[in-house]
Amino acid sequence: FGADAALYIRIKEYGSKYQVIQSVATVSADAKLVDLKTGDVIWTGEKKLVQASNDGNAGLIGMVVGALVEQIAGSFTDRAYPLASMVNTQLFTPTTYNPG
Repeated sequence: FGADAALYIRIKEYGSKYQVIQSVATVSADAKLVDLKTGDVIWTGEKKLVQASNDGNAGLIGMVVGALVEQIAGSFTDRAYPLASMVNTQLFTPTTYNPG
């Protein structure tokens, strides 16, 4: 095959957790680029995004009802899926904090 390097990606966390008054979607990944001839690590990076469903502006009853609706809706959709796309973009986009 003749490849010079390999990119290894590890998904550390993926999914939603339901708490009493909110749900939290989390996606976390790390990656490394390895020189296949020497075994040296050329680059590493990691990214984690967390998104809570409840912003806390509703009263207690509103939060409980919102959490119930969120849990029911969460059984039909994967709230972590859009976060995975953002983690992918942010992990591989060079910035001041992630020089790439």
